Amino acid sequence: MNGFKRIVGATLAALLSLCATAALADTVVLTGYAGIFQENYTKAVVEPFRKAHPDIQVEFHASPNSAQMLGTLRAQAGAPQIDIVIMDVSVAKAATAEGLLAPIDETVTRHLGDLYPQARVEGVNAVGVTFDNLVLLHNTDKVRPAPTSWNALWDARYARQVSIPAVPDIQGIALTIIADKMAGGTSQGNRMKASGLLG
Repeated sequence: MNGFKRIVGATLAALLSLCATAALADTVVLTGYAGIFQENYTKAVVEPFRKAHPDIQVEFHASPNSAQMLGTLRAQAGAPQIDIVIMDVSVAKAATAEGLLAPIDETVTRHLGDLYPQARVEGVNAVGVTFDNLVLLHNTDKVRPAPTSWNALWDARYARQVSIPAVPDIQGIALTIIADKMAGGTSQGNRMKASGLLG
């Protein structure tokens, strides 16, 4: 099984696990990222699940980022309305610490054993469904020559034209660690790695 199929298979297993523990609920409410993520995830995971289990409805509620998802989970803590949430591991760690995520029942499905070890973070009641990459994108018509370093983010020529995801978004955390290292620091990255926020 290749990496992508492992991820999709494990994600399907997560839906199956939830439904099994909820005595095959009529509706499963899934919250995840909006846009292209929702489109691809619906095609790769939700639609095959619906086809295999036509008696179970899956409602996909899109959210722009993990911080907003965490806020929604907190607001619903007394009366949860979300069954499954796909969020950054850094935010899932906070949600676990606050008791907002139930532990995964490892006995429900064999597919969890197909995951890469990096899909699990100690102290997080969740498993990874994607591996993210932090990349520097630029408009090839306006930015010449192409950037060859993260230093381009601080180039005065691009003032007020740079967009960066903020913490607690996992991209914001990764960029914070990179910037810390560029400035000569090491402690921030080591602390985040030790706390499980970075693999």
